[in-house]
Amino acid sequence: MKKLLILCVMVLACQLGSAQQVSDLFEKYAHVQNAESVSVSPLLIKFARLFADGDDARVLKGINSLRVLDLDDCSNEVKERFASEANALEVKGYESLMEASKNDEKTLFLLKMKDDVVHELLILSGGDDGCALIQIKGKMTLQDVVELAENSKKGDGHVHINF
Repeated sequence: MKKLLILCVMVLACQLGSAQQVSDLFEKYAHVQNAESVSVSPLLIKFARLFADGDDARVLKGINSLRVLDLDDCSNEVKERFASEANALEVKGYESLMEASKNDEKTLFLLKMKDDVVHELLILSGGDDGCALIQIKGKMTLQDVVELAENSKKGDGHVHINF
């Protein structure tokens, strides 16, 4: 019985240790050759609000931070490794909003919510042409997130965030 308990604890520890967190992916791939990484601070977002109008201003009002990781120009080896690790991403606490596929490109929209308020939007995009990870934190409504998702689709198979 004691051996069984130890085995169960070891298996659980291995599973927990292998789960990727969003911040782990950003940290690991931000400095890979040809990777593009952008982290927009809350202060810069506040500054952007000064120049936004209409729906853009309303959506920006709910955003506190934004991080983008673009691996389009990286080697296929890096993209494959990222895709593999993204598949192992710990998505506990996230709800799937939408999954879209076009050609060989797949995009997944995940969000963390509490009391009908979206606190985090995570967009994972990958395919033969490239991989991207976008994390938006703040306090947004579902309508704000839907508008971001609709604005992100331009028909070329890539995720675009426009403000």
